[in-house]
Amino acid sequence: MEMIVIAVIKICAKVGCNKRIDYKDTYCDKHKREVNNTYNDQVRHASEFDKKVAKFYASTSYRKLRKKKMLEVNGLCQVCIRLAGIVNTAKIAHHIVPVRDDFDKRLDDDNIIMICNDCHEKLHDRINNRTLTIDELIKQLKSIN
Repeated sequence: MEMIVIAVIKICAKVGCNKRIDYKDTYCDKHKREVNNTYNDQVRHASEFDKKVAKFYASTSYRKLRKKKMLEVNGLCQVCIRLAGIVNTAKIAHHIVPVRDDFDKRLDDDNIIMICNDCHEKLHDRINNRTLTIDELIKQLKSIN
């Protein structure tokens, strides 16, 4: 009796990469290194302040505030509703003034807006691509909140 071997493959998890990889892997060799380098930078070699921020995001007080804000907005993305008039599920508690910029505002009720993943990516893309400054973003988000 002849045995047939089927290779099970999938696509690299890095957005935009279409390289085929073994089903047991998550990333192709190139992106595996990138992910490892990012992990090392963010976790192993993190500053004391970064560790403090990470500890905050894992705290009970943050989780309670996030849950409270989610209930207040019925789990809906505030940016989608107010700017586009569409309904999307919020997944992220976004700090209007980033925690890294003002740690004292980390639990400020008025500094958190619930948004969906797409809006969160767009906000950070606009900041990273310098089409929107942090100050402009803060002004826009405060008008929504």
